[in-house]
Amino acid sequence: MTNIRNALMQAAGSASGDKVYVEDVFSTTLYVGNGSGTLNTITTGLDLADKGGAVWIKGRDMGTGNHALYDSERGDASSNHSYKWLVPNENYEENNGSANLFQLHSLTSTGFKVQYTNTLNESGRNFVSWNFAKQEGFFDVVTYTGTGSGQAIAHNLGCKPGMILVKLTSASGYSWGVWHKSLAINYALALDTSAAVSDDYGGGGWWNSTAPTATHFSVGTYGIPNASGEDFVAYLFADGDESAAQIFGDDGDESIVATGTYTGSASASGPLINLGWEPQMVIIKASTYAESWGIYDNMRGVSESTAAQLHPNSNTAEYNQDVVKFNSRGFQPLGTAGNTNHSVDYIYIAIRRGPMKEPSAGTDVYNYQTRGGGGSGPPAYIFPHPVDWFLQRELGGTDDWYTSSRLIQGKYLKADETDATTNSTFRGIFDFQNGFADGAGTASSQIAYAWRRYPKVFDVVVYEGNGSNSPFRTITHNLGVAAELVIIKNIDQALHWGVNQNTGNSDVDADEVYLNLDGVYSNSSGLTASATTVTLNAGWGGTGQINNNGDTHLMLMFASLSGISKVGTYTGTGSAINVDCGFSGGARWVMVKRTDASADWYIVSSGRGFGKHLKVDSDADESSTAVLDTLSAGFTVRSDAGNDLNANGGTYLYLAFS
Repeated sequence: MTNIRNALMQAAGSASGDKVYVEDVFSTTLYVGNGSGTLNTITTGLDLADKGGAVWIKGRDMGTGNHALYDSERGDASSNHSYKWLVPNENYEENNGSANLFQLHSLTSTGFKVQYTNTLNESGRNFVSWNFAKQEGFFDVVTYTGTGSGQAIAHNLGCKPGMILVKLTSASGYSWGVWHKSLAINYALALDTSAAVSDDYGGGGWWNSTAPTATHFSVGTYGIPNASGEDFVAYLFADGDESAAQIFGDDGDESIVATGTYTGSASASGPLINLGWEPQMVIIKASTYAESWGIYDNMRGVSESTAAQLHPNSNTAEYNQDVVKFNSRGFQPLGTAGNTNHSVDYIYIAIRRGPMKEPSAGTDVYNYQTRGGGGSGPPAYIFPHPVDWFLQRELGGTDDWYTSSRLIQGKYLKADETDATTNSTFRGIFDFQNGFADGAGTASSQIAYAWRRYPKVFDVVVYEGNGSNSPFRTITHNLGVAAELVIIKNIDQALHWGVNQNTGNSDVDADEVYLNLDGVYSNSSGLTASATTVTLNAGWGGTGQINNNGDTHLMLMFASLSGISKVGTYTGTGSAINVDCGFSGGARWVMVKRTDASADWYIVSSGRGFGKHLKVDSDADESSTAVLDTLSAGFTVRSDAGNDLNANGGTYLYLAFS
């Protein structure tokens, strides 16, 4: 087994040397068509030119726009430099885009390029692409010629497949055949229809009565997977339960894909599907019931209240429905919709959320943007990375701090208030690749701070309270280390933002503070943190604030990572204090709170210059009074910063990003 694993790791050969992560081989990418005669370059982060793979594209707001699927194995039609395409929602033969439709120009080292208009690049239209790089333990593309009799087709997954899509490419009228490990061996589904599982063709017509192996899959006598003399393509996804597929992550012992089955409950809350990790994309199909396929992903939005839905078997536009939600360990079907939660059997394939590897720079995790009034959008803000949480407010006047997370898509909170969430179509909208909507067109100057979830630095969890304080409530997460700073808001009730610390400094950790207030309150038994869980102990804000039965709660978790982030404490002296965060280029964002006496939450950032500050617990305008100075290793607390930041003997908590 060791030799097999080593061979697979060597074959992985990602940007991280002998380690490979989900972000190296899969991405969901959102883009807007430009409709021009020039190429539209789409950055996915995958090297599809070298590794090869597949790109699946759908116009999100196009009610008559077909899905389009391309791959490196069938390549491009040299006459017009357009990749050959297939339509997942139809039984069409392969085409080459000669009518200036469906035109993928090329696969690149960072993604792909599209040209012309309509299905891939109509001006102003919103598109999603699901991008798969060939990778042992995850995904492979194979072409073959049908024989009309049983045959075995070689593949390079290095493990058993969990799901296979097969399409005859040289003629029309042949559906997509889908093999899934949860179906009986002679059964199949059709990707382009809503039909239930089929064994209409008897014997070994579909898969030659032979289960796939780590090196081959079989096709039978039926025309859909094996018509004599015809050309075929197969897309294979690994079975993540196979040990040979568990080659990802820092230690090369994790999987990034899962295939399985569940039975719906036809109730408000369906069964919890435990994958062992949080998904970023899930495809679901009722196997014993005629119902459409559903594709869900966290870029377009799968929140605690709604999911953006597309159907592989239909050209319908995207729409939102409360049919599934993702959690830190898997997903849960919801309601009584046939897509996910009738009292019937379902099959699924899920792909793990990334990134899995640590950030290499502070700009991977945190960035800011300012803009003047009258901005266009949405999105109103564009960042170098997807946004998972933001803080935003007006400058030049009094205003609340607006905040939201991708996990509560379409809702927003106020960090300086107790308010419950507000539903919105213009603020707290995250379904853009590298930005969010905040109410574009406002006449004032604005600033936004934005963070992306990364292992060992920052994570976000949404959970439902159960009202229990005995036993204590334990929440799972994917931070990968023990959280040092935890912020929790009951988003359904007008309650405080609870902040608790796990810094190792007993003088700080014993004090309960609220993000929306300047005070210090009673001592708290706080929390117990591990690399995978946060346990909410008795005495911290009461169960209503952090664990009210049936209410939804948002939890933000921060930890220190060398050179990137720092959760720490210092003791005031009244003189200048150099705070070493372990940075090399100084802190770009710092938040400080005195914990032994009443004091505001101060925010200083390079975005506005260290000579200015804001207070996150207040709607007060930005102040030009300098309280912190830059320092290569972190920041300096000025001698004249006052008692809020530098009282002799005062205890202070801070969060900083490089």
